[in-house]
Amino acid sequence: MKIIYIVGFILVPLIYALPSVAQILPFQLDQIEILEGPFKNAEQRNKEYLLALDADRLLAPYYKNAGLQPKAENYGNWENTGLDGHTGGHYVSALAMMYAATGDKQIKERFDYVLQELDKCQKASGNGLLTGVLNGKQIFEEIGQGQIKATSFGLNGAWVPLYNQHKLFAGLKDGYSIGGSELSKELFIRLSEWFYELTKNLTDDQIQEILQAEHGGMNEVLLDAYTITGEQKYLKLAYSFSHKALLEPLIEKENKLTGLHANTQIPKVVGFAKIGIQDQNSNYLEASKYFWKEVINHRTVAIGGNSVREHFHSENDFSSMISSEQGPENCNTYNMLRLSKELYFNSPEPGYLNYYERALYNNILSSIHPEKGGFVYFNPMRPNHYRVYSAMQKDFWCCVGSGIENHGKYGEMIYAHNGADIYVNLFIPSVLKAGNEDILMQRTDFPFAETTIFEMVKAGKYKLYLRKPDWLKHEKAIIKINDEPISLKLDSSGFYGLERFWKKGDIVTYKMPFEVKLEKLPDGSDWGAFVAGPIVLATAFEPLLTDRFFGDGSRMGHVADGQLIPLYSSATVLDDKGDYASHVSLKNSEILEYELNGLSTGESLTLKPFMNIHEKRYQLYFKLSNQKNFEENQHKQKAEEEKLLALESITADRVTPGEQQPESDHFFKDTGSYRGLGQNSYYRSTWSSISYELNARSKVKRLLIKMNDFISNRAMAIYINGELSEELKFDENEPENAHEISITLEESLQNAGKYLIEIRAIDSKHSPAITDIRLLYN
Repeated sequence: MKIIYIVGFILVPLIYALPSVAQILPFQLDQIEILEGPFKNAEQRNKEYLLALDADRLLAPYYKNAGLQPKAENYGNWENTGLDGHTGGHYVSALAMMYAATGDKQIKERFDYVLQELDKCQKASGNGLLTGVLNGKQIFEEIGQGQIKATSFGLNGAWVPLYNQHKLFAGLKDGYSIGGSELSKELFIRLSEWFYELTKNLTDDQIQEILQAEHGGMNEVLLDAYTITGEQKYLKLAYSFSHKALLEPLIEKENKLTGLHANTQIPKVVGFAKIGIQDQNSNYLEASKYFWKEVINHRTVAIGGNSVREHFHSENDFSSMISSEQGPENCNTYNMLRLSKELYFNSPEPGYLNYYERALYNNILSSIHPEKGGFVYFNPMRPNHYRVYSAMQKDFWCCVGSGIENHGKYGEMIYAHNGADIYVNLFIPSVLKAGNEDILMQRTDFPFAETTIFEMVKAGKYKLYLRKPDWLKHEKAIIKINDEPISLKLDSSGFYGLERFWKKGDIVTYKMPFEVKLEKLPDGSDWGAFVAGPIVLATAFEPLLTDRFFGDGSRMGHVADGQLIPLYSSATVLDDKGDYASHVSLKNSEILEYELNGLSTGESLTLKPFMNIHEKRYQLYFKLSNQKNFEENQHKQKAEEEKLLALESITADRVTPGEQQPESDHFFKDTGSYRGLGQNSYYRSTWSSISYELNARSKVKRLLIKMNDFISNRAMAIYINGELSEELKFDENEPENAHEISITLEESLQNAGKYLIEIRAIDSKHSPAITDIRLLYN
């Protein structure tokens, strides 16, 4: 049962104790109703997606671990290739959020059913264990006994089992704190007690060894266990499961993010922030603030996302962001928004809301197909490329799990309060409620209109605070009360405060004119995006016949692997004075459509909101130049890129050793190796053996292996499908071409379809540092 606090005239349902009324607080999802518009449409598509999924198939891994007969078989894709059950945890969160947001009866029935079935599984286990992890009981028993074998993407031979388990912890916590289910609370507490008993005899060093493997935000959910139960042992455990290898440099304000798998780190930092806030630990809180600033200011692109191929690249070189088909990952943005929310409600600084708005509209809202449903994984920033959406019954990527949550919680940041006063953070059509009463209605077509209108549905004396976004010039803002303009005064938190006794039917009109600005990449390179207010603009291109916009259930189906259009052929904006934004002019304000002129192609392009571009190729970042430099550099760029594109065009499959997700996607096995980041690429070297599984849909002829400079005094043997193919030994005087090995496949192998590539160290030496492995068609 939720505790109901009466503050002023606003009923504020909270799970935990109410802080001081001087603090800005969130409203609960069940107090916000989203009205007709893009967000309501996305919410509806998400609800349909949730109901179309077969709960019994999502629950199958949990039945199996509990020794019960599943009612249906696992789903495929990531749900039966090692991350079994991870979607189930997200599903509980998503159902809780959707029920709170909509009150939908079918969602509530599904929510209750899933929890009841999980209860059966947990009781069958007998000790509080509840897991979907493949062979989870054995793996967790080994860990509890101190038998720990951790890599960045695996733990005791399993694919990130604690990351998987974290999703269930978080789902059960959300089922209680958002969905209001006492059963979910019971399940969560039992699971927390099991985890405490499992790990209570482990040393701090052993726990830190466990944390080498991706583990989601285990420190966060253990803090939640402390918050819900009040038991100090969970607070201690939350500290123990805070990864020192990330935390300690952040405390010292040392930026050591380059080369790290991005979304492995962000959930840990959400945990640091919550521990810092709840336990008043300034080191943890300041570490999380430092991380937020470093990522947002130096590693984030215009849409609010970050990372290339899931990793933090150098903050001084965004070239891979432009060239890669694997741009910002949606899970990263999901978690950066969670971090922003925590930090904002601790210290309401304008920057947190400015980022939240940018990322919500341009990354999160745009990541669900507005008609067919389906969720995006990667958002390529490469010009003239495209995105892939999940197919409902086939694809179960991590970004499907976070995706089904994203579009059920739009109400979480629209409004806030400090007791009796209301803060408007976002301009989304919605109704703010207290119990069964409506308090405030916001009507708007924002961002396709520059005005939002507030109607007071209930009378009362309070302040209405309206946020001034960073993109709005103070002198251009206009606020009227019942058609009467008022003078505007901005407070230190970036809000206009309107105080009076509000009558039922009073109307506040807030006009926020847009301007188009150019936003360059954070490294200062000559690439820029055009932004109208908070809305990132892009131009759409017709797709190629071979483009695949929906996943196909394959392990790499989330990657837009269609033809790469040369960067040198993309439109460059030319201006000898560097005034690139002057080339953008408004065409149609009702759909936020602009015209871009002054291009190297000699033609104009239509720009429109990136969030409205679906099943199309697009260009969001444009090269910026003047006429002279453009002509001088074009020939050089063309020659360099054509060489790279020629290799891509004959590549059947590729793995980049040292990068976490590509290695996981290719079923990486390791009996002894290390990974690193060289000047331009990640690498992996073994002193024992490593292996990957590559695939080809048609006949391949060659295996290409690339290495970096670490090749002197190295040796290795290369096996293909269990057969020795080559033995290679390198002395200290190898020529430059030794950095690349091409192996012609035997005729009998060329149509194998699947290829186990194993590299073994020989002669008591390490293998070279391998950066790239490719199967080639010719």
